[in-house]
Amino acid sequence: MVRWQVADDRLRLDWTEWPVEPAPGAPGGRGFGSTRIDSAARQLGGTIERTFTSAGIVVRIAIPLTA
Repeated sequence: MVRWQVADDRLRLDWTEWPVEPAPGAPGGRGFGSTRIDSAARQLGGTIERTFTSAGIVVRIAIPLTA
């Protein structure tokens, strides 16, 4: 599920994934998708935060709307 909102001159995206089976925690390495998302957030002056739980993963991205 992806939710978004604009608040405090920032675009905030919350991306949540729930696997069919319980997630074992944070993966040991970084995949192509994670690398691309991190790079895009940094290029736009944003931040990214990942939270791994036994139920899945939540990724929070915040990107400033002003230069």
